[in-house]
Amino acid sequence: MFPLPLVDGCSVTTVEGVGSKAGGVHAIQESIAHSHGTQCGYCSPGYVVSLFALTEGAPADQPPNVQEVESALAGHLCRCTGYRPILEAARSFACTTQDIEDTHQVLSACTKNCVTPCEKRKAASRLEDTFPKDLQLQAQANPPLISSGRFATWYSPTSLDALLRLKGIDRKEMWVRGKSMEGLEMLAGKTCLLGGHASDGAELVSGNTDLGYQRIYKNRHSRLMVSLHNVQELRRVEIIEADGNVVIGAGTTINELRELCKYIMDKHPAHETQVFSALYRQTAVFANHMVRNIATVGGTLCASDPLADLIPILIACNATCIAMSSQNGERAIPCSEFALGAHKNALSRDEVLLKVVIPFSTPQQFYRTFKVSKRREDCQATVNAGMFIEFQDSGNKTADPVVTACTIVYGAVSTQQVIASATAQFLLGQPLSNDIISEAVAGVTDEIDINPRLGMTEYRACVVKSLLFKFLTAARTTFSSSPVDPKITSVIDDVNDAHAGIKTAHTGTQSLIERGDKEHPVGLPLPHQSALAHTTGEAKYVGDLPFPINGAHAAFVHSTKAHAKIVSIDCETALRVEGVLGFVSHQDIPGKKILGSLVEDEQIFAIDQVNYHGEPIGLIVAESDDIAQAAALMVQVAYEDLPIIQTIDEAIAADSIWHEWDRSIVRGDFEQAWQASDVVVEGVMRTAPQEHFYIEPQNCIVIPDGDQVTVWAACQNISKIQNAVADVLGVKAKDVTAKVMRIGGAFGGKQDRPMFTTSAAAVAAVKFQRPIKLVLPRASDIMITGMRHGFMGKYKIGATRDGKIQGLSMHVYANGGHSLDLSSCVIDRGLWSAENAYRLGAVHLQGSVCKTNRVSNTAFRGFGVPQCVAVMESAIEHLSRTLKLPGETVRSLNLYQPQDYTPTGDRLQTPTIQRCWDMAKERAEWDKRVEEVARFNASNVYVKRGLAIMPCRSSMGLEADFMNQAGALVQVYPDGTVLVTHGGTEMGQGIHTKMSQIAADCLGIPFAHVRTSETATDKVPNQQPTAGSTGSDFNGWAVKDACDKLLVRLLPVRQELERAANSPDGVSFAEVAYAAYMQKTSLSATGFFKLPDGIYNYDHKRGMTTAYYVWNTSVCEVEVDVLTASWRVVQLDLVQDVGETLNPGIDVGQLEGGFMQGLGLHTMEQPIWARDGHIRTRNVSTLKIPSYDDTPLAMNVHLLPSSGNPVGIYGNKASGEIGVQSGFVVHLAIQDAIHNAWSDPRLTRPSDAGSQHSAVNLPIPSPATVDLILSHLPKAME
Repeated sequence: MFPLPLVDGCSVTTVEGVGSKAGGVHAIQESIAHSHGTQCGYCSPGYVVSLFALTEGAPADQPPNVQEVESALAGHLCRCTGYRPILEAARSFACTTQDIEDTHQVLSACTKNCVTPCEKRKAASRLEDTFPKDLQLQAQANPPLISSGRFATWYSPTSLDALLRLKGIDRKEMWVRGKSMEGLEMLAGKTCLLGGHASDGAELVSGNTDLGYQRIYKNRHSRLMVSLHNVQELRRVEIIEADGNVVIGAGTTINELRELCKYIMDKHPAHETQVFSALYRQTAVFANHMVRNIATVGGTLCASDPLADLIPILIACNATCIAMSSQNGERAIPCSEFALGAHKNALSRDEVLLKVVIPFSTPQQFYRTFKVSKRREDCQATVNAGMFIEFQDSGNKTADPVVTACTIVYGAVSTQQVIASATAQFLLGQPLSNDIISEAVAGVTDEIDINPRLGMTEYRACVVKSLLFKFLTAARTTFSSSPVDPKITSVIDDVNDAHAGIKTAHTGTQSLIERGDKEHPVGLPLPHQSALAHTTGEAKYVGDLPFPINGAHAAFVHSTKAHAKIVSIDCETALRVEGVLGFVSHQDIPGKKILGSLVEDEQIFAIDQVNYHGEPIGLIVAESDDIAQAAALMVQVAYEDLPIIQTIDEAIAADSIWHEWDRSIVRGDFEQAWQASDVVVEGVMRTAPQEHFYIEPQNCIVIPDGDQVTVWAACQNISKIQNAVADVLGVKAKDVTAKVMRIGGAFGGKQDRPMFTTSAAAVAAVKFQRPIKLVLPRASDIMITGMRHGFMGKYKIGATRDGKIQGLSMHVYANGGHSLDLSSCVIDRGLWSAENAYRLGAVHLQGSVCKTNRVSNTAFRGFGVPQCVAVMESAIEHLSRTLKLPGETVRSLNLYQPQDYTPTGDRLQTPTIQRCWDMAKERAEWDKRVEEVARFNASNVYVKRGLAIMPCRSSMGLEADFMNQAGALVQVYPDGTVLVTHGGTEMGQGIHTKMSQIAADCLGIPFAHVRTSETATDKVPNQQPTAGSTGSDFNGWAVKDACDKLLVRLLPVRQELERAANSPDGVSFAEVAYAAYMQKTSLSATGFFKLPDGIYNYDHKRGMTTAYYVWNTSVCEVEVDVLTASWRVVQLDLVQDVGETLNPGIDVGQLEGGFMQGLGLHTMEQPIWARDGHIRTRNVSTLKIPSYDDTPLAMNVHLLPSSGNPVGIYGNKASGEIGVQSGFVVHLAIQDAIHNAWSDPRLTRPSDAGSQHSAVNLPIPSPATVDLILSHLPKAME
């Protein structure tokens, strides 16, 4: 989104320029790597560069504080780590004390002892010291820039006069004659080759944050872009004390505005700077630090986005916009009249926004800003507001101060900012009593018509009331002589803390269990083997591979219907675009045209019918990706509509279910169970689909070479790709080689679905006999690659009065999408773990897969278990509320014990769930926290806390016998170093690191002497997916098998050398390897592992569902704002049984990352589909995954000690998936906070009894988004 011409005159430092392994690693890179702050590594360079820019840009004697460091990370997303280790590494560069000398040393801290901190600081290159001389001279000359490409022209004037002259040119003159301004001759005849919506005139570019969005997501392009970046007159700032105003140039960036506000706040009395305090607070939640560096005040005003965070407070403070034209000079426009809605403002055609004038405040005035959004950081507002009130100056405070002026402005509620003028008028002249506040709050929504197209209409209306209540309450408290009512203390604290910018930093404790030593590294918390390559940007992904010079790019042509017959396809317009090579469709496929995971039922390219919105119809192949993507949008397809089925309910009604894949598990006597139950409850729990949102999109490179094809793909199942491409091309598997070095996140989304993208690219590669690169844009990735299955679970559960569960009946339905994919296996794994960690008496579990007209849903970390666990835990919560027993009591009473049987007949020999449960309660200080939460809730009315504890059980294994196998190749070189290749794929979980540890440990050599190579089908054949928590164990056993073979083979050589040496120290492995080589002994070996046959058989009701079980318990405390439903996790304590972990540092990272993914699943990640079947949430602006500020304020992870595992390699237990299941504890804690709100008589009325039962007892669907939470809370504003 940052246009290349904007870097003109800049010295650019990339992550490679920050440091490299060859030239020296920077302390930031080293700190993130050694703190386990990188897993897949795809996002790591961004974190490094942001921290580097922050620390290097700060004055040497004023390092950034913790808040500034954390704020600099906003806008960066990580799907792997859970953020905690990144924050920990980042905080080591923050000021934590007021002592400048101490903070100087903290900032300069280095993990190497090569130089002292002060010397290191002097040695580190400062940006201002290394700025190139030629660029310094260019900056002094400040020449204008004009640059023309195939698609657009960029002009960067360096004076206001030049800009105004350009604005004064008639559009027709600009484009027809094009020579009325020196230097713009080349504009004549320019056309927009990218199609889409092209602007007729010049687009003024300030920070490009809006225009970039329009280009990427709305396909809107500008033929002429005029940059304001170098117009210095637009960046002037002036504080005019005499007039009581501050003049801010329209080109001032948001971060420069923040610095100005901070300066004014430091230099002026607090009563004068309320507007600037409000601006400072609001700009802290304006997009993210990176956007704030380039977005400008003028750009925000001119874009006039109804959701803009800055505009409400500028209107509320009566700021003035100063426009200017070459003919008419300056013109003053009140901000309230300037912003007229999206891309509409009060500027005439020849005007530019020159500056904004903002007044100082007076002692009797009170200003505040608000923002409520779906995510805490870097998220568009759901509702924002700027509010101002002024009271009569009576000399002394009165009980009810009289209002003399008031402005109330809301954003994100309509097509433009809305001024609540009637409410403000009502308040004028009134003494601001509690009754007047109530009356104003009750009436404010009468004059605000919430735009239904924005969605969440009821929620926005409630928040509109709540924000006004908060504002007026805080204002009255500030100016009233009456004592503060304890009931509203939390409201006042919330408003004032936010206004002051008070923010709590994140902390955490990780209790690791270490074992091993230098030559036996298994059990050591070693950093990821590629960690430094990640943080230096040297790690290579598929997209980083050198692309052959004759290579071409491909882009999918997507269906625009969810279910329809294809009548015709017209490619003529697309094929005429310069650079387009051709169109690929099903007619070009030489082999199979339909593929699948369990059954072949999905088209590579639509043949005569499309079955979901976005389904690939073909590929456009072109010389560049930009051309291919643009031309793909020009392909015209005519359709004949067919009926659409989208939801589970619609599928059930239409009996659109794969009944042949229905599953059922029955154990025990149900009639007896219900008779023995004192209470029986029934309910329905729903979980929404979840997008994988791996940071690296799906991509591949296919290189044809005669009769053979090489496929590089971001895929966690490359043998599947090998076989699929062979089938589609009509060749044998031997003729296709599939490879991957590492993946930038996968989570199951890159297990089977890449067979369709790679097969499509392979068809194009063979057709054109050129290498093909196919990279899915985020929108395409979301449209066609599938998600976690949405579930609906119907349950019936019975228990005795003391909470002992007697029976459970559960029927889960999964939305499989239009093809089966892996859906039946997802049902299998979900049912096998549906009872979670509880012994339940009689059990009847059923599962069905619904067929709908949506993208085929697929594997996702947890594989059906998180959804079934959510249904189970909701049933227990429902039961507990009905029994009027704490959920902790019912859960504790029903935990599995040794020798218990699962519903599938597995006998639990030594379950550790009781130990995990007891340790979690101890580490979290459960009993003490219960009392503290009760005290907090008694003292606070409008903020409530909730506390929950939840056990989890997970498994290890795949759902078909033939899949539970793995292979490895271990090669020893004469110098004693070792190269390992295995069947697992590295996608951030550290499998390559663990395999190197296993090989080093087994061979008795240092970890540094082992390297694990890329995964390839020509090295280890017949690989199984790296999934189901099997990677470390299956491949680890295979690596160990190969190493054991080598040790046996090398034993005679070792014995011979030891006899000859006659040394008590023995001989080194390197000496043995060299001697074996000289004796012509083979130094390579293959290894293999398989689980015994016997996967669970539904007909015989017996068989294996897992190689072993994994257990944990988590305790979560949340805080919920009753007025807006905004919430945060105060503390998480998680105790995990990892057996004898191979690498505790990596395993803790897996748990934390999984937990945050589960938190997102159950609280905020909500895909939304339109009625016509297209998915609306298909980019980072509309689909929000957790950011760093959504992590628990205190995240504590403890590994259970003294827990072995005879089945796992070296006693290991997998940690990759159970963390996702644990995320539901946040949902439970939110439910507890809701229950606590309903238990407060200050928030409820007798007439609320019916609503209370539904809100408290019945399950809250997942995700529990803010609007859903608010709908379940007491109606505090009614």
